[in-house]
Amino acid sequence: LSGGVIIEKMALSNQTRQAEINIYPSDEHASLHELKGTDAYQLQEKETINLIKGDEYVLENNISKIDLLKIDTEGNEYEILKGFEESLKNKKIRVLQFEYGYINLTTRVFLSDFYEFLKPLGYIVGKIYPKSVDFRSYQQKHEDFIGPNILAVQENEHELIKLLGSK
Repeated sequence: LSGGVIIEKMALSNQTRQAEINIYPSDEHASLHELKGTDAYQLQEKETINLIKGDEYVLENNISKIDLLKIDTEGNEYEILKGFEESLKNKKIRVLQFEYGYINLTTRVFLSDFYEFLKPLGYIVGKIYPKSVDFRSYQQKHEDFIGPNILAVQENEHELIKLLGSK
């Protein structure tokens, strides 16, 4: 523990297991998915890593509440959210931020999948802009893959939603 930060040598996902991660040192990226469509991503190596289901991590570490869960995992965002399904159902996570972009073409996880997963759990979703968040209902035209940052907030957080949505 250093200044309230716990550093763990593991990754989150929708199930506890081992997996190979692709390492792209030319662009300082790593992903469980093969990054396709650009010469910038020259795979240099693979490494076996440990993955843990988010809900298991929450239970094992006696975490009662998460104010902000930020996910930037080059394509594994949806799987991580699925791994926190019980925590999300039980309103243990107040706000979550995740990325949505071109990698979603490779993973075939679309913005509609995030909306369909989060809405029944009581979260509203919005695209983050420099000065506000555009909380909006899903429309197919939003599947533009240029994201990149999306915010989901518990729908009962009225003051926070109002504050974040202000321009």
